[in-house]
Amino acid sequence: MDFFPGPLDPAAGEMLIAVEYDRGAPFIHLLRIRTEAEGGGSELLWCCELVHCCGLIRQLGWSNAGSCVFGDAFGCFYLLDFRGRQCRLLKHYKRDSGDVQGTVRRDGGALMVLFERHDDFFLQELSLQPDAEGFASPAIELDLYDDDCFGGGFDYRDENEPCFELSCRQRLYPGPGNSLILHCVDKEYDSESGSRVHFQYLLRIDLAERGPRYRVYPLATPPQDWHPEREAIAICAELGLAALPILMPAEATEGGVALGIEWVDLDSGNRSVPVWVRRYPHFGDEKSATGVLQSLSISLLYPDEQLLWLGWEDGSLRCVGLDGSLKSPLLQAPGQLLRAGPSLLFDCRYSLARSAVPEAVDTQLEQSAGLKMQVHDWRHNWQPSPQQQWLLNRLGRNCIRVDDLDDPSERLAALMQLQQLTLDCAALRRDRTIALLFEDGRQQWNEARFFEQAARQVEAHPVMARVLDNFSEYANSEGCMGEDYKPPLADCALQLGLQDAFFLPVIRRYLFALDNDHDGFFVGEGDGLYQLQCRHEQDARWQEFFESQPYYECYEEDWEE
Repeated sequence: MDFFPGPLDPAAGEMLIAVEYDRGAPFIHLLRIRTEAEGGGSELLWCCELVHCCGLIRQLGWSNAGSCVFGDAFGCFYLLDFRGRQCRLLKHYKRDSGDVQGTVRRDGGALMVLFERHDDFFLQELSLQPDAEGFASPAIELDLYDDDCFGGGFDYRDENEPCFELSCRQRLYPGPGNSLILHCVDKEYDSESGSRVHFQYLLRIDLAERGPRYRVYPLATPPQDWHPEREAIAICAELGLAALPILMPAEATEGGVALGIEWVDLDSGNRSVPVWVRRYPHFGDEKSATGVLQSLSISLLYPDEQLLWLGWEDGSLRCVGLDGSLKSPLLQAPGQLLRAGPSLLFDCRYSLARSAVPEAVDTQLEQSAGLKMQVHDWRHNWQPSPQQQWLLNRLGRNCIRVDDLDDPSERLAALMQLQQLTLDCAALRRDRTIALLFEDGRQQWNEARFFEQAARQVEAHPVMARVLDNFSEYANSEGCMGEDYKPPLADCALQLGLQDAFFLPVIRRYLFALDNDHDGFFVGEGDGLYQLQCRHEQDARWQEFFESQPYYECYEEDWEE
């Protein structure tokens, strides 16, 4: 479960985006945060599915038309128009994880995509304008070793300075004037000391008529093995500032370390005097110093209020003024800070917490305080309409529609559709999941209900067998998962197997096609195999099937115990 700030609409009130990953592909829910007078909780406004995304997704920015861009680690980017309730695939690069990054340009007109191809790096612009839908600029190759394009900060041509390299694992942000900023933490081998030397810098990329222009701004030396998340660094293109964490060494704090923030001017590269925001009196070695930096999980910069909000993994947060003053004590909250707007909003995994924004007052480093919180499940006070519930049920599932599920001939027609679909099981996958939903105009059936009803029809049995054989022949069947912790098509296999021992060879082929680490439906007392045994144990064909199925040794060990 992930939460992201929603669109700003004063007329609608506070909004939030909730992302679920329950059935493979991410599900997007647009929520309005209900007021206390409305009973608190959230109201579902809209939902959709990012069908082609895999794994976790990130919010990459907002277009100037109010739409939002989400993307995964494999280069699949979607544009979500929350006003028009539309979801559009921008582009799918189909790269390996970590080979592509994207961020929305400062003016909101385009998504800028950095990707790697054959050890070279390219930048491409994907338009977010409604009148330029589908436009993608030619990819521009980025070459840091072009003498005519480099200047400012470090000079890579000086043998006494570090050597800079591009990487899609560096953090990408929009910069001033539609530039791009890469936050880089790197290391190189020092021949004199015989060890790796760590360093960090900001790389600014400006796209001019003559091609890319580069500037590199050196930063404080980081501790070993520090790999910050993107959200821990605050880049404000409007102010031309970056807020980066920095450590005060143990000697200067009489033991332990202090975590500070230093401001970096994104035009000149100048660094400010650090503002110390939190003290760690019991940590002083290199390993714990890395943990101190790593614990800073989010930095939210609000240029209109001239404030920076910092959040830590332990639920602590603090407000800092851009003038270096501490504007709040070290506050204690139950989760990850999401937004500091009309109220403080926190992500508590599957719950949301709210608190009034404390008044900004100058305070001291050591001061701390609690917050009065209101905590609810993220779906608390939901009142979805029948139409919304119908759409929620469809998320993550392949829907097979017929005129009347109560009609046996229509159920057979649904099975024929499924047989055709399983000829290409790859097209049925949502990330790693294959899940089905059967519906007519009045009702929706899950797999368990549908296959239990369909198996009562003798004419359906050979079709169900062909469905299972199609899945068994799928080359990547082991990489698939089903719904509710079952293997894919588990109910089809179980219900078919319960009908007649004649189908046990089909079930055996199906079981061998599964990933044995994710098929709990067929392992354990009361499971599918146990039900098949109770049904066919007296049949002569059962023992041959039982001794040849993939869990035979597991069952033998259980019996011996």
